[in-house]
Amino acid sequence: MKPYLVFFSIVSLFVVGGLNPVYANAEASVSALSPPPTILVDVDATTWKTRGRIFYDVEGSLFRKLHSAGFQIARSRQEFHDWTLLVRYREEKGPAYTASEYGTILRATFSLFRGATQAVWEVSLVERSENSVSGTPPYLDVIQKLDSNPYYFFIGLLLRTFIEQELSVEQALLLVLQQEALRSSSSDPPNSQADLFEDADHSMNFSDEYYFPFAMVRSINELVRRHDRRVIPILDRLLDYPDEQVRHGARQALQSLDALSALPVVSLPSVV
Repeated sequence: MKPYLVFFSIVSLFVVGGLNPVYANAEASVSALSPPPTILVDVDATTWKTRGRIFYDVEGSLFRKLHSAGFQIARSRQEFHDWTLLVRYREEKGPAYTASEYGTILRATFSLFRGATQAVWEVSLVERSENSVSGTPPYLDVIQKLDSNPYYFFIGLLLRTFIEQELSVEQALLLVLQQEALRSSSSDPPNSQADLFEDADHSMNFSDEYYFPFAMVRSINELVRRHDRRVIPILDRLLDYPDEQVRHGARQALQSLDALSALPVVSLPSVV
């Protein structure tokens, strides 16, 4: 069974109405799964930089994420596709941090359509660079924040879960953590984030694998920010996770959920 199919088998282990975590065998039957959906990615990208060149490969990054989640990619509008993902990507001029240097504000909206004028699924993100003359250059900083944003990092899985199970973005994010908690506590846990998806030629590249623990921690923080106590049993499992950063994030989240009114939640990027 391909790993991305295992992911969807776990959906059946939930009481979807309340998403109560049930830690059971992840190899539940998936014989009723439909064929992989085909999606067209339509990217509209602009930048404030005077030369107008966008250094980040938005389209290529999305292709990898969608392919890894089990989608087939249509390369043109003329090719058959079940869905269209419309991407509005904007790099805007941020505050000045020297006399002639400026930061970058990144705004991105991802809208899913199925032959209609109204989006059936949509997520908008805002990331702002940390502007400093030392350390990470501001433009690179804002790109790193996008790469570790859970709503972008896991967008393939979030979309596939919506299409297959009609789960909300928040429910799907909870499911991603549930799956990884199950895998990490199994007798043969995955060695890399690539194992979450297909382990064939399209496994996650180095960049995706590097940002995986950051995306996991930010997923945890986002659910804590939303005061979603359904994450508590999953956090308990993640206390034994192989990556120290994820273990630390789980511990902090459990402390916050025990005293939400007294403990501040770790700062997150704007998700509107």
